[in-house]
Amino acid sequence: MRCARISAAPDGASRFDAVALPMEQFEYGLATEIVPAIGFGYRAAVSTTSFPFHPAPRRQLVVVLAGAMEIGSGHGELRRFEPGDLLLVDDTSGAGHSLRHESNTRLLAVALPPELDIDAWVTEDP
Repeated sequence: MRCARISAAPDGASRFDAVALPMEQFEYGLATEIVPAIGFGYRAAVSTTSFPFHPAPRRQLVVVLAGAMEIGSGHGELRRFEPGDLLLVDDTSGAGHSLRHESNTRLLAVALPPELDIDAWVTEDP
């Protein structure tokens, strides 16, 4: 399972890359291994809103359930995420990312432990 990740580059600006969540065969198909989590939060946007560049408050996996969001990197790239898309938000330092979500967007954010070794999952750009 591949998903986009936004993280802080050495220059302090955010950048996109990709991670591949390890998948295993099981009776009905494929599944990721169980990844430790700290907790989760549900977000419901009632209007279209934009947020200027900011670092993430914590490392988190964001799942778009409905609507859409756009994330801007410090290197000028803008990506759109729609229902079913996953984004690993990992830019907890540096200048961070910009965010715009459409009205009626629904997100599930799963907080991940800071010590989780995500670098082992990094692949080429998605």
